[in-house]
Amino acid sequence: MDPYFRPILLSTLIVVVLNTVLIIPIAGSPLFTYFTGGVLSVLFFKNEMKLKSEHYLVKAFDVSVLGLSVGVLVGAILTLIMTFRLKDPEVKQAIIDTINEAMKMRSQAGFEMLDDLGPMFYMVTAIITMIMCGLVCYFGALATLPFINKTQK
Repeated sequence: MDPYFRPILLSTLIVVVLNTVLIIPIAGSPLFTYFTGGVLSVLFFKNEMKLKSEHYLVKAFDVSVLGLSVGVLVGAILTLIMTFRLKDPEVKQAIIDTINEAMKMRSQAGFEMLDDLGPMFYMVTAIITMIMCGLVCYFGALATLPFINKTQK
């Protein structure tokens, strides 16, 4: 079996559970969980490779594959969950209220505009979510690289 497969799936599962079931009530917690997903993917990969070879040196390519794969997979799953949640009119209204409040606007026209956007709104949301998750997971995986390899003498 591919050595990347199990670490990517386990890390993705942990991040999705943290973001959907165990919602942490701290600002910025999704970014922290994405970072943690990148870190966990490298740690799981190192344990997997330790079973095969005791002296395997984790390379930057391994870290890149792990971090970006976990990020894109988490982004895709969270986008799918968001898409199903956005079918509910109350959730749509809450999102529009949040956007209006953030932009200091108080218009009622925004709710119909979200319906008019249709698939383009979901596509832009998916792209932004996957890029953000991918970058933060990649950074988490890359930050683990100096600590995972033992120094050679």
